[in-house]
Amino acid sequence: MKCSSCSAEIQDGSRFCENCGAAQAVPPETTRQMVPPQSPGAGSPTAEAPKSTTPLPTPPTGPPYGVPPPSAPPPGIAPGPVPYQRTAVGTRNEPLAIAALAVGIGSLVFMWTPFFSIVLGIAGLVLGIIAMNRIKAQPEELTGRGMALGGLICGISGAVLNVVFLLFVWGFWGTRHVYF
Repeated sequence: MKCSSCSAEIQDGSRFCENCGAAQAVPPETTRQMVPPQSPGAGSPTAEAPKSTTPLPTPPTGPPYGVPPPSAPPPGIAPGPVPYQRTAVGTRNEPLAIAALAVGIGSLVFMWTPFFSIVLGIAGLVLGIIAMNRIKAQPEELTGRGMALGGLICGISGAVLNVVFLLFVWGFWGTRHVYF
């Protein structure tokens, strides 16, 4: 059978062309005819549907398109844990690492305030070091090394930038005498 739109070869009884997707006219011998429901006991030969000589296509078996077979896990999902495998259920973030990060970021934000950023920077440095030592001592229970390191780096940066800012301001305003 040929497609009515692109003249490509298609299977007999196909409703759509696999090449161009155009709808095809189905020959009358392959269509099913609707039979009105019969009441029990009414078996007249005129109510039966005519028999077709061409067999109807069978629907495909197996899972629908795009669904993996049931034996494999879905894409992107790893198989389940091995029995008796120890998992990291009891881990938690070290609270001092969170505090170090918050204080370190505060040191950067308040870098323009005289001496306040230096105090926050030193606090972020100390909290970050303590948090990293605690995480190193209990790696099975505590996490948050990245936050502690971030707090340490932000604290040092904020304090150093505050000192540079203060030296710039004092150097600039100390050399100029403005009289009103």
